[in-house]
Amino acid sequence: MTTIEKQTLSLDDVEPDNEYLNCTITVSNQLIRINDVVFDHCAFEQSNFDGSDWGYVSFKGCNFLNASFHKSYFSNSQFTNVQLMGADFSMGTLLKKCQFRDSNLHYANFSEIKLEDSFFVDCNLVESSFQAVTVKKGCRLTIVTLTRLIFSIRG
Repeated sequence: MTTIEKQTLSLDDVEPDNEYLNCTITVSNQLIRINDVVFDHCAFEQSNFDGSDWGYVSFKGCNFLNASFHKSYFSNSQFTNVQLMGADFSMGTLLKKCQFRDSNLHYANFSEIKLEDSFFVDCNLVESSFQAVTVKKGCRLTIVTLTRLIFSIRG
């Protein structure tokens, strides 16, 4: 894997088998299809990621405050120490074999999504919503704080 540091580039220019470290990622003008990439402490200028496709992507220390991921697909992806406060994954997003660790998901919306073999560990999910979620095998929720968490799970 090649490491690219402190660069500014479009999300359209992100290539597989690269680690982007402390980079600024500007807006995509195309459908977002990202595979086999590590984003480590990168700043994303885009907040609408609706309909995006992420496979084998690792996000470390990134910020997606109030970002929208409606109808997106995440497979084998990891979110570690990521700011996802107010992020909206609702309306048909699929999280398959995904991990959320030590991340801030305060006010995040996971309503009407599908979860498969995914888990949340030590995440802040205060006032997050998991209404009408379809859960398929192997999901785990280990959370530090469950204050005002809204749950409605279908299996």
